[in-house]
Amino acid sequence: MKSFLKSLLRNKFPVFWSKLKYYKMSFKKYYRGLSLVKFYKKSLGYSRFKVITNIGKSAGGRRIIDDKGFLSFFTKNSFFSFHVRPVASQDVKTVSFYKSSDIEFALIIQGPVIMKNDFTLESIKLYKRTFPNACIILSTWMDTPKSFIEQVQDQNIVLLLNELPEKVSGYNLNLQVKSTLAALKYASSKKIEFSMKTRADWRFYSGDILPYLISMTDIFPTSSLKQQKRRIVASDMITCKYRVYGLTDTFLFGTTEDLLKYWDVGDWEEEIKEHFNGQKIINSTVVISEIFLCARYLKRIGYELDWTLESWWDVLKKYFIVVDSNGLDMFWYKYDYNYEKRYTRSYVSKQHRTISFQDWLSLNVGKIDGWHTSDGFQERWREDEFGNLKSIMK
Repeated sequence: MKSFLKSLLRNKFPVFWSKLKYYKMSFKKYYRGLSLVKFYKKSLGYSRFKVITNIGKSAGGRRIIDDKGFLSFFTKNSFFSFHVRPVASQDVKTVSFYKSSDIEFALIIQGPVIMKNDFTLESIKLYKRTFPNACIILSTWMDTPKSFIEQVQDQNIVLLLNELPEKVSGYNLNLQVKSTLAALKYASSKKIEFSMKTRADWRFYSGDILPYLISMTDIFPTSSLKQQKRRIVASDMITCKYRVYGLTDTFLFGTTEDLLKYWDVGDWEEEIKEHFNGQKIINSTVVISEIFLCARYLKRIGYELDWTLESWWDVLKKYFIVVDSNGLDMFWYKYDYNYEKRYTRSYVSKQHRTISFQDWLSLNVGKIDGWHTSDGFQERWREDEFGNLKSIMK
């Protein structure tokens, strides 16, 4: 009977049938949209739902898409996708297939712990399972809550509680250097060959990172074996194409010896005076923490700096490897974390801001010689009359 009525309407009343189909599809589309809205409000929370519906606005200072559109089924000019990761380590069911215990490896978690959602604690629990043979080192501060200390001591990891430095300078560089260096020195004292430096507000869910990163340094040997045992591997997150010596300081992997060279620096202001003639902006590049660390390391291994993009792209080819945060299944619990690709993808710019593995590989093998633009784009800075930094971005 149902099929007969459908056939009758389709054959005898084709206009009415087409309109009926249209309204039926529209209703389904509308209903699915409402269901999705309810899902987001329930599972992500209303505040996060508002962020998602405003996806066309800027994130991290850069627009992601030109047209705001609407959520999922109602998106007008853009595709919308999302990714969900478990909060608790016990809900991560994936396992690592890498079982070798013959590689000495230190996993360094540095910085103030994140208490919200037990983020740092759950990260440690996850790493304990995915890296059972690693020496996990949490290097944080003496003012860490006692409740957290008691919980983390049960995890049988190395806990380093550092005194806060009397002086904090250089874009908080002194804080990062002190906690990172303490962990690297511990790893060195235990003769651990490789170290991975990450942060307490970072988490990577992939369990097979170690063989991946070591294989990268096997395949792409350093250009200077006298000064560097292996290349240093960095994440694409905030490793920028147009920021001179702009290697990220959030995630680094290499030999413990090489990372000690990278992080063993003194007070930022004193080092600026001694090694950079007191200049905090050189050739329009502001010497913030990650740029300072990279430039200081390059000087230490004998590279002559000239503070140009061509020089930056040259050192990428010679001394570093850039890997994608997607390959690490990385989550950074900071800033606009709902916008996962806030730094790595922008479709309204001629170039993505950061360097992907694809970019780095093309540069390394000589398929490209850099990312030159017709307008000579570079991330540039100047100081105003009050000493405040201003972006020129040209």
